[in-house]
Amino acid sequence: EYKANATQTYASAKRNIDKALMEKSWTALLNQKEEYEDLPPAIILDIDEAVLDNSEHQVRSIKNGTSYPTGWKEWVSEESAKPLPGVVDYLSYADSKKIKIFYVTNRTHDLEEYTKNNIKAIGLPFDDDIDVLLMKNEKGWSSDKTSRRNLIKKDYRVIQIIGDQLDDLYKKGAFSDEMAAKIKAVKDNNPKPS
Repeated sequence: EYKANATQTYASAKRNIDKALMEKSWTALLNQKEEYEDLPPAIILDIDEAVLDNSEHQVRSIKNGTSYPTGWKEWVSEESAKPLPGVVDYLSYADSKKIKIFYVTNRTHDLEEYTKNNIKAIGLPFDDDIDVLLMKNEKGWSSDKTSRRNLIKKDYRVIQIIGDQLDDLYKKGAFSDEMAAKIKAVKDNNPKPS
């Protein structure tokens, strides 16, 4: 089911790329309100369990009776995490459309070289013209990814954001009553088939 869900998520995201590119008002950032329609397109992705599969690290932790962060730096330094199903095809397509791909992660900055090597080793696009790997503790960034997303939105129209937890998409702790009401409104307007 996990592999099927990942594959389905990335296939759906890929199908929406062309629509997002054509619709200049399309943005994935709720707070991208400035003039963004003519900015070049970008995608923001979390890394762990959104791009890279760390199941092997979890297996080791279970076998060793340990938990995060024990063994984490050693795992990352191996540069051997596999891609989630569907992510290579999705990002290759996005790259072919000249979409800037940003990896925004809470991996700590001391793991940057290992992370970059792992991403490149599995064949994912990785631009070297600007910093596309924005990490925790780099430039004073905390675990709240808002400032990093705001940096990207200055120069890019963010057409998609992919992550495995709500903080990857919204300001940390921002999944408020207001957001819950918006989700309820969508559900109410799209009732389940009888």
